[in-house]
Amino acid sequence: MPADRPTVQSVAHGRDLIADFTNGETRMLYAGIKDAPLGTDLVYLVDGTATEQRPYTKEFLRCLVPTCPTPAMNTVARAPRARDGFRHETGRVDDKDHREGAFHIQGKATLARWARGQHPDATITIEAVLPGRERVADVLVTFASGERVALEVQYAGLSVAEWQERTESYERLGVKCAWLFGHFGEQLNHKDDRAHLNAIQRQLAEAGDVVLWLNPLTEQVAVAYTTTRVWPTIPGVDLGDGGRYDDVTFYVPATTIGRLEVEPLSDARLTPDGVSTVNSRNLVRQRARWEAVQAGRAAGIVEHEARERALIAIKVAERAAAEQRMRDHHAAIAARRKELRAHRYAERGKALAGVLMERFPGGPPHFLTVPTEVTPTQPADQARVWQGHLWSQWVDVPVGTQAKVKLVVKDLDRLGLIDERHVGYAAEQWLAYLHAHHMVRLEGSLFTITDPVAEEPERLAAVARDRQARLNAVSSAPPWQLNKVQAAAPTASQPCRLCGELLAGLLIDGGDEWHPSCANKW
Repeated sequence: MPADRPTVQSVAHGRDLIADFTNGETRMLYAGIKDAPLGTDLVYLVDGTATEQRPYTKEFLRCLVPTCPTPAMNTVARAPRARDGFRHETGRVDDKDHREGAFHIQGKATLARWARGQHPDATITIEAVLPGRERVADVLVTFASGERVALEVQYAGLSVAEWQERTESYERLGVKCAWLFGHFGEQLNHKDDRAHLNAIQRQLAEAGDVVLWLNPLTEQVAVAYTTTRVWPTIPGVDLGDGGRYDDVTFYVPATTIGRLEVEPLSDARLTPDGVSTVNSRNLVRQRARWEAVQAGRAAGIVEHEARERALIAIKVAERAAAEQRMRDHHAAIAARRKELRAHRYAERGKALAGVLMERFPGGPPHFLTVPTEVTPTQPADQARVWQGHLWSQWVDVPVGTQAKVKLVVKDLDRLGLIDERHVGYAAEQWLAYLHAHHMVRLEGSLFTITDPVAEEPERLAAVARDRQARLNAVSSAPPWQLNKVQAAAPTASQPCRLCGELLAGLLIDGGDEWHPSCANKW
């Protein structure tokens, strides 16, 4: 616990002190002299002298309140249970104005006596009229240096505007004003063990001053304090205090609600800057330490957050760079695959070219240029390569041969001509096309060869029409042109354009360039 916390020794002891301090008992320690102007010369009753001073009091003293209806006074000996004091001869006067007046007058007298003890060389004046009669100070202390402090004891109600006007008036006159609020009535709202600061007191507290209350009967002053804690240390973050203030309670001046702490007026200090007490000075130091720790920790947290943001920015940049490197890597791989695929197409195309041109001299058949959904924009020469490869390996076999679809997919994947993600779908779509044209029969995971070179009906019809046209040209030629037509016809030694075998003379005479069986396969 900080060494300069308020000086309460225990909760019970603190409550007893506070109860005594806030007690509205009307006993008086001062009385006025009957023949002297009221409010100037007051007689102070020293504790333990009540019996001795009783005759003098009855003869020469009166109530210190000018408007008291029964001013005759007597003394009361309360020792050892309580302090001696004056009392009205006719009994207690329980009037609010009288009570506040008595407290106020005794407060001025108490402060004047205390100030004289603090500074014997200073001039202490009660009800001092300042130049221009602009202000009348309850107690004016003029130090040997010429500096002046006005001690204002405030028991009665006061508006914020009136308080500001008085304070500004003192400032214009070059007088420091120290406010001490009454221990009873409108200036001390104490309930539930808490002092609730009023509007004036809140303004003083928010301006950095410590609010003081005065009890002239017990000759005590009180301050209101509250507790606060610092933010807990952030793991791994240096907040400038090494974490030594974690879970430490700071006692700081209350600004709205706080606990009272009472101490003797004799322990207070009067300077040209005003009135301070041991507790008020401790609270100010605690507040300064707390604010410094808070400021340091706030700066540490700001720095920590800045570092965190910088680290996040670095991580984001590194992640973006890594993602870009990955994209570049994938692009390079894709480009290389495309290059390799093009090379494979070229190599495999060269290997297949001779076979396919020999088998299909009139151009690639329809089943070697099948577009698929996964290769819709693939050039026809590339489709001819991988479809020609599959046809030569799996379809151009004896009718009735069976094979597994997955083996075709595996072969196409090994060939590396199509992206591995689309190999299966491309092979299956091509086999489905062959199935639709009765070249194979798909049965689940198997397919059976039915006609390896099935031609499109339109092409067969065109071939038949061309052959019939040549036959008609020979049969309809006039006799004198027959020799020319026959001379233009192929000779008997002409081979078949499809299989390479020699054609029969009848076929040559009929204008045929291939065997009928070869034409059926075309």
